[in-house]
Amino acid sequence: MLPPFDEEDDDSEDEITARSLRTRISEGAKVLLLDVREADERDRSGVLPHAHQIPLGELERRQAELDPAGVWITYCHSGKRSHEAMLFLRQRGFGRVVSLRGGIVAWTPLTGDALVARVREVLEEVRPMVQSDGGDIELLDIIDDVVGVRLTGNCIGCPSSQATLRQGIERKLKLRIPQIKGISSPQLTPS
Repeated sequence: MLPPFDEEDDDSEDEITARSLRTRISEGAKVLLLDVREADERDRSGVLPHAHQIPLGELERRQAELDPAGVWITYCHSGKRSHEAMLFLRQRGFGRVVSLRGGIVAWTPLTGDALVARVREVLEEVRPMVQSDGGDIELLDIIDDVVGVRLTGNCIGCPSSQATLRQGIERKLKLRIPQIKGISSPQLTPS
């Protein structure tokens, strides 16, 4: 496992967020990256700098190429195979290894229509929670990776709207789209 993670980034003993990994790299932390995708996937979406490249299906045969004493970050396209690789390596004595949450998708910032589509997708995931209380959520804008939203219906003036916005909507957006810095809303009181 790696040293303690920043709780705000939602790191865990099994996963590190793209935001946290960027911070560690910029601060000069020595981490070793293991890309477990197939070669054609790497050709399409690129590779993180200095990453070792061993497809998951070859990891058992090639694990001797890796230093078990190193601090390893495994990654794939979206995080599933890298999680499997992390578990595999831990079972073989690699003491400090985590998976990059969301994989290369989380690492590569979204822009334009792709970002809007991803934000809408995440809002659809939280919408049932808001609608169960007779409200709804509206996407207003996305400016500099801050998502503008407005609660409607029964949520207008509801005492729980602050918690819904911060602990529900903002937290989910930041977790699922690591580049998101936060939310803005006409219903949020300044913190």
